[in-house]
Order: sequence, then structure tokens, then C-alpha cells
Amino acid sequence: MAAAIFYGINAFVLFAVLGSLVFWTRRLIHRLKSGASLPPLVAMKPRESPRWSVGEFILMFGLMILSFAGLSYAANKVGWVKPPVAVEVDSVAEPLTAAPGDQATAEDAPDLLPLLAINTFAGAIAMGITLIWLITISGCTLSHVGLKMHSADVQLGLKGAFWFIPPVLLISMFASMMIPYEHPVLDTLAANKVFGTWLMLFVSTAMIVPAVEEFMFRVLLQGGLQRIADNQHAGSKIADSQAVGAPGDELDRQAVLQLSPEDRPDSWVADAYQPPTATSDATATPYETDSLWRPQSYWPIVVTSVFFALMHLGQGAAPIPLFFLSLGLGYLYRQSGSMIPPLIVHMILNGTTLAVEFSRMAAGIEPTGL
Repeated sequence: MAAAIFYGINAFVLFAVLGSLVFWTRRLIHRLKSGASLPPLVAMKPRESPRWSVGEFILMFGLMILSFAGLSYAANKVGWVKPPVAVEVDSVAEPLTAAPGDQATAEDAPDLLPLLAINTFAGAIAMGITLIWLITISGCTLSHVGLKMHSADVQLGLKGAFWFIPPVLLISMFASMMIPYEHPVLDTLAANKVFGTWLMLFVSTAMIVPAVEEFMFRVLLQGGLQRIADNQHAGSKIADSQAVGAPGDELDRQAVLQLSPEDRPDSWVADAYQPPTATSDATATPYETDSLWRPQSYWPIVVTSVFFALMHLGQGAAPIPLFFLSLGLGYLYRQSGSMIPPLIVHMILNGTTLAVEFSRMAAGIEPTGL
């Protein structure tokens, strides 16, 4: 049964990879033949400008460290996790969980399951506290931070999985040929080949961790950087338009609206803009008003992807494909303003990887090394 699941998932992934390659190849050929730029994969969805900054990203990162330290201390006190000690095993120094003074052996290898659980809980706690901070202090709503789910966002997430996961898998395959892939979750699966362990790891790695990481990197870091980038972008457009003597046109107005009130130029006339009211246009949708924000710059996606990849150092070749994955996830968040599409892509990738590895181990199939 396990072997059938393993080969079935791999066959599905293979068809997805081939389909994605056909999709990108046709798009590239169309671009080369037409010579014109293609329409974006995802149409821009205007929304309210972020009310947070990179400071909230730093806040959540610090909360994760404090939460992990506190939970680790509590788990150590109750004997759930023992402090690691370095001992010599087969001429290689390994961190083992033997208590000081005990005779450490290879069987004392660290049980990563409690540590992974602690790390997951720490991330969830940090995310919860930061979200409460945004709602109570910054006046954000779930919709504002991109956590309100709509059917269109779910569909976009499924499309994004088809667009971005197969190329990332190919990049991962080639990167793993040069640098072996390592991950504590896979080490835990190898040491505990039982369904209960896999189920717990699935809930943690394929559900909670993606939510924590997408909120931290896509919403807080990329959103905070986008706010900085677009303020600079708006300021440069204002300067350019004033240089050619065209203040007050539509381009100026849209640029000024993206600046905070104190940063707007003295020549700005407040009466030039009136916020929409409930009775101003009953037929207008929320995304047709001039008060909403449209991200302009792309570099926040790249910077966020660098940080995202660096956070996965120590996992072999993983940072390489994860950088490219993050570019795709960042694009989905930039265009949609919702955390749901990148979250779905992230969950599908992690869940598929876990399902493949557990079924392979359960069936006793040796890894191919690809």
C-alpha cells in the first residue's frame, strides 16, 4: 500500500512538472513571437496600504526566540527534552541527549520530535501575539493583513502551485546533486517510521509552519518593505512631474496619495482628493476607488526571498530552491494582497514532500539521491 501511494504521488508530481513546463514554454514562445509583453499572471488587486513596518517583522522574530527559549526551558524542567552533550561516536562529534555523567552511545541520538514541536508552538505563539498587536495597536483587520479567505484566493493558490512548485522541484533536484538535502523533519521521520509521527509532523510542517512563515515573511517583511519602497517610488514620481511643470495631474495625485500626510509636498491641495463615502457611488466595488493602494516596486520580493532562504541555512541545498519558491510566493502576495494564495502553495509543497518521504520510508524504498 505504501509503495502504491509513493509511486502514485510521484506520478502525479511528474505530470504536474510536465504540464508546468509546457505552460511556461508556451508563454515564453508567445512572448518571443509577439515581441510584446504578456499580461501578468495575476492581475493587480488594489487594497489598503500596510499599516505596519519592518519593525513588526523584527518583533515577531524576537518573540519566536523568546517563546522557543521559554518552552525549551519548561520542557527541559519536566524531562521532556534533555540537554544535548557532545560525545565521540564513530570518530565524529555528535550532539546527543545523554545526561551529563551518563555513558553516551549512538542510541542516545537526539529525539528531534520534541524540539520540532517546541519550534512550531513558538512560531504559533509569536504569530498570535504579533497579530493581536496589529489588530489592537495598528487598527488592522484580518482582511487588511490578508488573512480573510475568499474562493478566488483559494483558486489562485491552486494555480500558483501549478505555476511555481514544479520548477522549484526541478531546481531542488539539480541543487541536491551538488549539495545533499538535509532537514530535521526528514531525520525525525527516518527515526520514527510510524503513522502517528507522520501525522504530527504533517500538522506541524504542512499546516502551522507555512502559516507562520508566510505571515512573517510575506505579510510583515515584504509588506513592510513594500511600504518603504512605494513611498520612495511615489516621491520620485512627484519630483519628476514637478520638474516638467505638471503638478496636480492624475499621476501626481496617485503618487501623493501613497505618501503619509506629513510627507506630502506643500503644493499638494487637500481638496483635490475626497475619500469615497458609502453614498458616493453605490455601484462601485471596493477595488475601484482611488483611496486604495497598488504596490509598485518589485525589490521587496527579492529582499524577502533572500531572508527566507537564509532562514533555512543548514538544510543542505534547500536555500537555493526556496529562494526561487519565495519569489513566486512573493509575487502572489504582491498581486493579490492576500496571504492565502502563497500559503496554499507552501502547504501543498510541504505536504507533498512529507507524503512522498513517509510512503517511501514505509515501503522500504531507498532514495534515488535526486
